[in-house]
Amino acid sequence: MFCVGRLPICAVRRIRITANISLPQRTALRTTRAFGNSAKSLSDFVGSVNPHSRHLALCTGREAEWPAQAVAYHPIVSELALQLRMHSAETKLTLIDAPNESTEPDAFDVVVFPDKLKLRSVSVEKIPELIAFLNGKKMKPASAGGLPSPRVIPGERWFLVCIHGAKDARCGEKGQALRDALFAEIATRQMSARVYGTSHIGGHKWAGNVIVLPDGDYYGNLSTEDARALIDKVGAGEVWWDKWRGRMGLDEEQMRELYAKNSGTSSAETPATAASIETIKVSYKTQYNGSREVVAPVGKSLMEVAKSYDISGIEGTCGGFMECASCHVVIDDESFWKRLPPVRDQEEDMLEYAVGRQDRSRLSCQIKASLDLDGIELFVPGGLQLTSGRAEELSEKWNN
Repeated sequence: MFCVGRLPICAVRRIRITANISLPQRTALRTTRAFGNSAKSLSDFVGSVNPHSRHLALCTGREAEWPAQAVAYHPIVSELALQLRMHSAETKLTLIDAPNESTEPDAFDVVVFPDKLKLRSVSVEKIPELIAFLNGKKMKPASAGGLPSPRVIPGERWFLVCIHGAKDARCGEKGQALRDALFAEIATRQMSARVYGTSHIGGHKWAGNVIVLPDGDYYGNLSTEDARALIDKVGAGEVWWDKWRGRMGLDEEQMRELYAKNSGTSSAETPATAASIETIKVSYKTQYNGSREVVAPVGKSLMEVAKSYDISGIEGTCGGFMECASCHVVIDDESFWKRLPPVRDQEEDMLEYAVGRQDRSRLSCQIKASLDLDGIELFVPGGLQLTSGRAEELSEKWNN
């Protein structure tokens, strides 16, 4: 999901280089670092999908060049991301290289999953109509300035492969080759399916990454050699659990439980039940709506806690992998500041892109709820407002 606001606060992974390194050497250094640490733990892999219940894919065509920050591609992207954040928070938005059939200037086709519907000619001015559709409200007819009637998209399955090379070298190198391999395999089998490239979907380190829609299953650590096996599994209506990262419509705990149930993982590796988890109180404060106290289970990152309570201004776009600055917070209280783990180099790099950075700025994805942080208050510089969300439901969940 995109970072949104007046200024985009996501940033491409930053690499330290010296002024006297040549361009070819810089390219080699970037590639080496991008592919240098491929071994990842299963505990990080499963459940590494940001929870969302819907996916919007804005069609740009194959010829489009996406910038590192996708919200900078076109004004409609930043405005749509902002409106989704305010009115349809559990919706993921990406760019895809599917054809844009709109004939109107500065308008785009938008595909909605799991609905499998395409809304044509969406412009900045017509975003309210799209939001109305997503929220189940009646849209104006096209004759009255509304959008054309949605139409069902072709293809039994859509495979969206992250190819966002401007965001991260791994996605550009592995993703584009994987997309081509999947396309060739589907064409050979004459399957009713579509394969397109997509912008950043989170988890660069799991490249190649694929979303299979409308099922909403995320797969990672895929190579071109895996294309046939993935098609075999999906075609048979099965899940490839060895490569499965998570699923649209589930939260992290549900993803891990589903994986444990279907993969033979021991019960000791499944998440603890809510009843066994200790909790602390955490307050999130914005300059607009004051402070709000929530319940945080010990062990959860304060970014995950904020997202579960729909705290505006904390996006966690990269999934907590320190590939953006969209969970930036400030800790004013010196006593709590001293209890935090030290800032690592990678976090320091990302904080350079944080809007409103201060001396005591941190990425909340790097702060785990612990008993010694009970009562901590975090200032959210990017917060537009604090929404009630599911506060009562979550408080009851963690307190029972």
